[in-house]
Amino acid sequence: MAQQRPPVSREQDPFSGNFSQERVTPAAASWPVLQWHGGLASLVGDAETVKINGGFFIEDDRIAELGLDAAYPALGFERLALRLGGKQIPGWGAAMLHLAFIFTDFSWEDRETGRLRFPPTEYERRKQQVPGTERELRGRTRALVAVKELLDEGVVEPLVLSVRGSYSAALNAILRESKRMADEATRLRRRAGHDGSIPREAFWLPVYAGIMEDVGEGANTSRVALPKVDLPTDLNRDLLVQHLVEETHRRPGGTFDQWAQLYADSWQEKAAHGGGEEVDGYVPNGATFERYVEEPY
Repeated sequence: MAQQRPPVSREQDPFSGNFSQERVTPAAASWPVLQWHGGLASLVGDAETVKINGGFFIEDDRIAELGLDAAYPALGFERLALRLGGKQIPGWGAAMLHLAFIFTDFSWEDRETGRLRFPPTEYERRKQQVPGTERELRGRTRALVAVKELLDEGVVEPLVLSVRGSYSAALNAILRESKRMADEATRLRRRAGHDGSIPREAFWLPVYAGIMEDVGEGANTSRVALPKVDLPTDLNRDLLVQHLVEETHRRPGGTFDQWAQLYADSWQEKAAHGGGEEVDGYVPNGATFERYVEEPY
């Protein structure tokens, strides 16, 4: 065992003095990751194996960052473990969660490396200038989200959901639904004689795992469960009210305003530089999920 270095007195420690703080680089903000798995796995119980249809997953380390005890899943979650490459990663799984979207962005990345990020206009630019090369791109959508089930447990910070490919396209469809809710609520507000608009973050969207379906093309075809939201074509007042976020979160100066003020700069910084340090928001092929059983001491 390495010998522990004795403490250094303030008089002897050169780092204990005064240093200018004017140009110190602040620590970059990071958020616990909310992952999505597409049902490419099985859930192993005591007596039988049940196929997973997909859903959300949060690792134990991320649960601890949220100030929760991983041994006691919040309502809507269950105890699961991801097994990947022989390593077991315990956490919580959920087939459906209620999300509100604070920040979102979209970019294209190189299909092979996944490391190079391009602006939303890149696909059309390639299609027009070098036809065929647009197929080398794969979309990525990032979202900073509030999770109702976690807020109800007293969690005071958002999570980041970052998905690509078919999952990205499915998440973009969900974002269009959230905008549709906000637009209709704004129309009702103005018809009643009130100024201003209602943002999409004012509504909880129940996002769930759809039935297994084939996605991709050719050799890249996979059978997965995509994230879905079911809303009627005609949105009425009662439905919108039913999905409203609690006032303490959506009011001026409320939870979401505080998050936006605290994280806006960091979110834009990550968007500009690709957010390369973030963990991917989906579980890779070849992973399996098992009911998690604590090892006896």
